Amino acid sequence: MTSRIFAADEWGLSPAINAGILALAERGWLRSVSLMATAPFVDRSLDKLLKFRGIEFSLNLNFTYGQALLPDLPTLTKTDRWFFSHKHLVWRAVSGRVAALDVERELTAQVYHLKALGVPVTGIDGHQHVHLLPGLARSVHAACIKAGIQNISLMEDRGRRASYLQTSIYKRFVAPRGLHPAPCAYLLPEDWQTAENFRRKLEKAAARPLLVHPALYNDFKESGMLNPLRDDRVRELHAVMKYLND
Repeated sequence: MTSRIFAADEWGLSPAINAGILALAERGWLRSVSLMATAPFVDRSLDKLLKFRGIEFSLNLNFTYGQALLPDLPTLTKTDRWFFSHKHLVWRAVSGRVAALDVERELTAQVYHLKALGVPVTGIDGHQHVHLLPGLARSVHAACIKAGIQNISLMEDRGRRASYLQTSIYKRFVAPRGLHPAPCAYLLPEDWQTAENFRRKLEKAAARPLLVHPALYNDFKESGMLNPLRDDRVRELHAVMKYLND
């Protein structure tokens, strides 16, 4: 039951997050890892991660955190390459103010940055699930096919209503032709509060991997990571490791 049950998210945001993902990989519990090409620590301990066999690697597409890899993306970024906030991006996307060319250029740059680091990228995920955002998904889908991406992560967990709705709209109006759907469930805080809740979540998820956001310790102030999950990352990892080791 404990073999390759997790999809770990956001490699590169901090050394502690990378260490947390490695802790899961060492125990053989990882099915996939998404890496944020724009993150400041994406190459930290990457050689250790790439030594593990059987793990699939995806781009954690980022259009909302920190800076873009490319300059001159007027519909995605403000001055100095800083991305718009998620809320701002949503409004721009649904009102048709994000250019497909900007999406393709930055997505391609992020894919090839990971490949240049030696990461065999085969899938696409998204920071804050921007890869499924209405008004953006068609451009992302087309750019993925051009970049040679094979798999697309789909959030099929009703516990995360906004992400589930995005997935439903994507499947209804875009349809992943040319890409292989990779559905996953979401490990919510209530799912790791007790061993019984965790067991139920595993059973409910069935064959779908659980999306997790692990961190081995809290280094978020030192690494400058601004993210609402923060301390929950540490508690989540310690909880699931305890339950699976018991």
